[in-house]
Amino acid sequence: MAIQKIRKEQIRDVGSDQIQDGAITDADISASAHIHIDKIGMPAAKIKQSLDINTVQVMAEAVAGRIYIKPIYFSQPVLCHYVIFEVNKVAGRGLVQIALYNDSGAMVLGTTPATPSVGKNQVGVAECRISPGQYYVAMLSTTKHSLYMGNVLAAAVIPMQGFCGAAGQTELPAAIDLAAEVTEAKNAQPWITFST
Repeated sequence: MAIQKIRKEQIRDVGSDQIQDGAITDADISASAHIHIDKIGMPAAKIKQSLDINTVQVMAEAVAGRIYIKPIYFSQPVLCHYVIFEVNKVAGRGLVQIALYNDSGAMVLGTTPATPSVGKNQVGVAECRISPGQYYVAMLSTTKHSLYMGNVLAAAVIPMQGFCGAAGQTELPAAIDLAAEVTEAKNAQPWITFST
């Protein structure tokens, strides 16, 4: 089979600053386009939202001192610098804290407790690479801030979704015994986004 030639018209030679004609073969193109697929890795996602079986967005008062918890699955790695949540109404100077726990119940990412403001709150965290897998996101509010939440399906309880421990908590723990401490409940859950 004859080698087909592709004509290059009006290619600028930067060195002489002149327009020149030239020719390139398909073998040259093939050699230039050689790519080693095995060297291409999947980059960390730039943004990953907490997607689950939550349905309609509602505004609900957080129970003061209650640790809300729900499962979240990351299908690809996420490089996280910020945690985002949204507040409809601020109640006093109560603090909000958010954390991500792995499947063993150990905290892998956590925010510093802070007083939120009305609207979207973007809280910085130390750079954290979240590997694919099963996690649990927890949120604690020390007062009854009104938050934007996902209203869960009333027909069933999502496994490991509900609240953790008794009310009156002031800080998220470094680890949670998921099997013993989580009370499954059909309560609305805060909508939380993990972002780069």
